[in-house]
Order: sequence, then C-alpha cells, then structure tokens
Amino acid sequence: MTRDDIIREFSRIYYDEERKSPILKSTRWMGVPIIKAPTDLWMYQEIMWETRPDIVIETGTWQGGSALWFAHMAEIMGMFGVISIDINHIVGLPQHEKIKYLTGSSVSQEIVSMVDGYIRGAEGRMGRTPRVMVVLDSDHRASHVLQELDSYSRLVTPGCYLVVEDGNINGHPVLAGWGAGPMEAVHSWAPRHPEFRVDRSREKFLLTMNPEGFLKREGSDG
Repeated sequence: MTRDDIIREFSRIYYDEERKSPILKSTRWMGVPIIKAPTDLWMYQEIMWETRPDIVIETGTWQGGSALWFAHMAEIMGMFGVISIDINHIVGLPQHEKIKYLTGSSVSQEIVSMVDGYIRGAEGRMGRTPRVMVVLDSDHRASHVLQELDSYSRLVTPGCYLVVEDGNINGHPVLAGWGAGPMEAVHSWAPRHPEFRVDRSREKFLLTMNPEGFLKREGSDG
C-alpha cells in the first residue's frame, strides 16, 4: 500500500460516509460541536503561531465550535479577534469577547462591507494595519467558493494564509460524485493569482480535510 493509498483509506474511515461521519459529528471543542479534523486544528495552531495574524475571518459558523477554537487561540496569542460569518441566524452560539458573529451571505456586499469596517476599526484601535488570515468553510459549491476567493483574498496579509476547507469532497477522496467543490475552485482560481501559493507542507499530518487548500500569500508586509 502506497502513502497515497494510506491517506485515502484513513480519510474514508475517518469521514465514514456510510454512517454519516459519526467521528466528525461527535467531535467537540470545550463541549461545542466542531467539524474539523484534529490534525487540521493542530496545523492551524502552527500557522497562526508562525504568521501571527491579528484577525481570523471564518466563513461558515455552523454551531460555533471553530469560532470558539479560533477565539481561544486569539486569546492565547494576543490577537485582536475573530469574525465568523453564516447565512443562517443560529441560536445559542458560544460567546467570547474575541468573536464577532455576522449573519448573511459571505459574498453579499453588505457582509463584505461589514468585514471591511471591522478591519478598519481594528486598525484604528491597534494603530497599525492588522494582519489577516481567512478560512473559507461555508457553501462548498465551486461557484460559491470562487466568489469567496474573489471577495476575501484581497484581505489576506502577505505571509499569511487563505485556507479553503473541505477540498476532500467530490472524490478527493470522499463523497465521490458530490460535484465541483472547493478543490475544483482552487484549481480554477489559483493559476490566475500567482501571489498565492498552494503550500502542501501544511498537509504533513497526512489526514486533512483541506488537500491543496492551504494557500499562502507570498511576500512580506514588512
């Protein structure tokens, strides 16, 4: 069995399509459901420590587990805060002083303008331009992911990351036949944006839900 075979089988077992992902659906952070592989969370911690973003923008809140996780990392690392966006109004989300929840389509002009305003507010309070990291984890249709990439990539600070989650769907290696999704969006978008590089070194733990999804913005913000 090759390395790639092992990764595929591990992913299928972990995702467990036939039983509707019981491992993922039962994963918790401080008691709050979070649909992320622990290996990806560990990688986020490494990325955040190395690149020191002040703000993390997350699209796709679900039940707020990842927003809370990012907020706890923000607290530990002395970051400014976390924006979490979801199209649905969700009752009972975990509360934390570092989290700002926004309700609406992540690609609507209203929401994008609110995100811009949050960043301007952070700049005023910090006295400098904040470093920004973006995590895309909402509607996984390729058409929507492409809109998110166009809307949020400009906000990513050189040296920081834009992460496109769940590139493992549509047969990469899970949910074959799902249809064009995050990985297909990256394959379409990345060649037109040489300022971003797909960083496969961030897949070093082998099990990741985000294959080819860790995009690093080249350059330095000085």
